Amino acid sequence: MDLVKKKMKINSNVLVVGGSSGLGLSIAKKLCLRGYNISILGSDIKKLDKAKRFFLKKYKSKINIFNYDLTVQKQTQRFLNKISKNNLNYQILIYSARIGYYEDFSKSSSANNEKVIKLNVFAFTNIMGFFVKHMLKHKKKSYIVSIGSLAGFVPDPNFLLYGSTKKFIEVFTTSLAENLKKTNISLSLVTPGSINTSFLRNSKNPKKSASMQPDRVAEIVINKFLRGQKLIIPGLINTLRYYAFKFLPKIIIFYLFKNL
Repeated sequence: MDLVKKKMKINSNVLVVGGSSGLGLSIAKKLCLRGYNISILGSDIKKLDKAKRFFLKKYKSKINIFNYDLTVQKQTQRFLNKISKNNLNYQILIYSARIGYYEDFSKSSSANNEKVIKLNVFAFTNIMGFFVKHMLKHKKKSYIVSIGSLAGFVPDPNFLLYGSTKKFIEVFTTSLAENLKKTNISLSLVTPGSINTSFLRNSKNPKKSASMQPDRVAEIVINKFLRGQKLIIPGLINTLRYYAFKFLPKIIIFYLFKNL
């Protein structure tokens, strides 16, 4: 931790996209406890206000909230326009916003499919592009953390579109990290398995038995991305799953998805 403090002054500005609940909120809380200035972006104003009250009461800490729906392209652009005018240098970006539906793709609605792609691909790409330029311009040591998923390595057939968009995040982040490795920006890809959050419950995924607690995942993520680790897989079971996905034939993996 001492080495990290030398590299980055505490009071650095952090933006957590999708920080009003779940893993994003847990990461925001733990970074706040370490002395970082926190901003969170979310689409649900009630959750944002609740988070703001919590930070003020629990940590006596000011928090900036941004209420924008990133599945709407115009709102994404409005958010980026606002950020460009607030004269803050952000040194940490956590992209934790996500949306997905556990269902047979042949029965999924076009409206839900569009939301998944807009949030996990279009908004992600636009926000990453903006903050890469932003961080290169201010030249301070910076970190970008993309929250992917184990589902991105071999998508569950019933989580097909979500997993496919997470594969995009995986490829995009790892390739961008290579492109920026001689700059002031360090990129990390986080590939968690199931996390006990509202996302897991709302997705209607019945496979919840091995889920981790968000606070535990957040602690692992923070410790590792601040040390510059490029691929972060929280938990031993998830690490074993990663290697299984990497080396087992896909026909076996799809069989396991179907029968376990």
